[in-house]
Amino acid sequence: MTLQTDLTGHRHGHLTAVRFHRGSRQRQGTWECLCDCGETRHLSVAKFRRNKSCGCERPAHVSAAQRGVWDTETPTYPTAHQRVYSAKGQAAEHACPCGEQAAQWAYDGLDPDEFETRVSFKGVERIVKYSGDPKHYRALCISCHVKQDRYGKEVVS
Repeated sequence: MTLQTDLTGHRHGHLTAVRFHRGSRQRQGTWECLCDCGETRHLSVAKFRRNKSCGCERPAHVSAAQRGVWDTETPTYPTAHQRVYSAKGQAAEHACPCGEQAAQWAYDGLDPDEFETRVSFKGVERIVKYSGDPKHYRALCISCHVKQDRYGKEVVS
């Protein structure tokens, strides 16, 4: 058993640790952190110490070249997922519609301006569709994400 560092009231950048949320045996707990802008994020101790805001300050922290990647009309697959993470936080901070803890962001397939790219995973190459708009992603557990992507089954919200 490891002891959790008490961060209650500690500040890092624009974030203040408010309260600890115990994790399961498989997942470590997270700290509910309040940003000066009013947003709340759930972060591990390491991420609390690494991040200085909820993401609201991100444009001030990145280079002009990196901002150009964010502002592009045709984002790469990794950039699209980074946009989702920046807008919505970690998927694990949300519940899947089935009631389990979410683990991944899943594209809903509804963006009329969707993009396609080839990705290779475990030696298998396939074409994946994705969106540059974070509103077309939802947090799902791995089981529901597989059902949606592989079998086209609707995951009820």
